[in-house]
Amino acid sequence: MSIGVRRFAAAWSAVTWLITLVVIGVVVVVVGSVLSRVENASPEDTAGRAALIAVAFVVPVVLLIAVVFAPLGYTVDDVGTIVNRMGPKVCILHDEIAEIRRIGRRDLGFCVRLGGSGGFFGWFGRFWSTRLGHHRMYATNSRDLVYIERVDGTKVILSPFPADVFIAAVEEAKG
Repeated sequence: MSIGVRRFAAAWSAVTWLITLVVIGVVVVVVGSVLSRVENASPEDTAGRAALIAVAFVVPVVLLIAVVFAPLGYTVDDVGTIVNRMGPKVCILHDEIAEIRRIGRRDLGFCVRLGGSGGFFGWFGRFWSTRLGHHRMYATNSRDLVYIERVDGTKVILSPFPADVFIAAVEEAKG
């Protein structure tokens, strides 16, 4: 039986908004400060001016790259669950899902980011936590956490809204 395509939001929490706005604000101030130093630098010091300009734009470029990998939403279709992003999408085939359930923030325990974003446009990338061990996360809030364990043992955390409807859609699609 076909369930069609079901889309779910990646709703941002207040913490995600706060971290994102603070990071953007700090970057704007730092870039402005560095660029003002370029204006005040000696015109003969072209190497120094070029270095300052390069430094001024490294951080914004890194942040723009992070935006490409941020979760924008989630899709459940007959084949799998998709984490929608501007960059490459993440697909979890339904045949690969051994377990899916709702979890709370406490179920993660102490969590460390190994690579990715720790709040800027969400939490995404590789993480390690005291309770789950190594896992991937594609979340924008801690209210709607969904735990997926694949048959190969890899773990993925998502934050679709509404989480319970998302889980029901995945279970229906799995058959």
